[in-house]
Amino acid sequence: MSSYTISTAAEFAALMGGSYGYGLAGDYLDVTIASDIDLNDLGTPYNLPNPGAQAWYIHLNGQGHTISNLYHFGNADFYFFATFTGDIKDITFKDVSITAPSIYLFEINNATSGNYMENIKFSGNLFATGNTVIVYRCFSSTSQTNNISRCSYSGSIEADNIARVFAGNSGSSQTFTIMGCNAVLDHIYAQTMQIFDTKAVCCFAIINNLRGNTRTIFSRGSMYSYSVVKAANGAVAYNNTGVSMLYDSDVAEAGGVTFSGGTGERTTNLHDPTYMATVWGYPS
Repeated sequence: MSSYTISTAAEFAALMGGSYGYGLAGDYLDVTIASDIDLNDLGTPYNLPNPGAQAWYIHLNGQGHTISNLYHFGNADFYFFATFTGDIKDITFKDVSITAPSIYLFEINNATSGNYMENIKFSGNLFATGNTVIVYRCFSSTSQTNNISRCSYSGSIEADNIARVFAGNSGSSQTFTIMGCNAVLDHIYAQTMQIFDTKAVCCFAIINNLRGNTRTIFSRGSMYSYSVVKAANGAVAYNNTGVSMLYDSDVAEAGGVTFSGGTGERTTNLHDPTYMATVWGYPS
């Protein structure tokens, strides 16, 4: 295992630029973030290198640190730890601005079991000029189990075609892939959008504005999850593609929202700030 400690903007840029390699199946990168990092230390803005569609083998421990001002503007699809085998945990990315034809951020490969993302916080603005935005994706099959837990995205997303915040590919024998995650969106615009497009448990979405032809908040057997839609412009508020189980779900505060699909309870108190703060840990 090749170990690296990263504490400066230059070192993080070198990681993304491939200076340390991308790891191998028998020789993972073991990366520790040792301090908060502001990428504007390299320029305002600093255009972060695009690693491209690399197969990462990596253990990345952010130790609770924050990487600020992650900026990229380019004419090629942008990849950020997509795809990886290993784990990424305990790190915050804030003041993010990415513009590219398609944007693929954290994606777990399904070559092996036991890969995960945990406690990643990502906030900013993503603009796909050509096709797709995917923030978190967990490829899992009937023979592999990989998970996303306590991860979040906040900000805005615009994509010409597809936008997925939490996406998965869960086999029929799998339990839940995404646990305790949340999406808080100023707006999301795309032809097809899925906020939680996989089996999700104890997750929530708060959306101020959404627009698109196909809109799904939760799908594929999500449980004990809910969404609040505040200004939906008459959109279908959750799951117009069918869902097997959905409990304690979906409150619309305004905007002429209609509901379709799904079974289970729908309560009307989950937008209460006290409930969100005490049960979900979301600030009032």
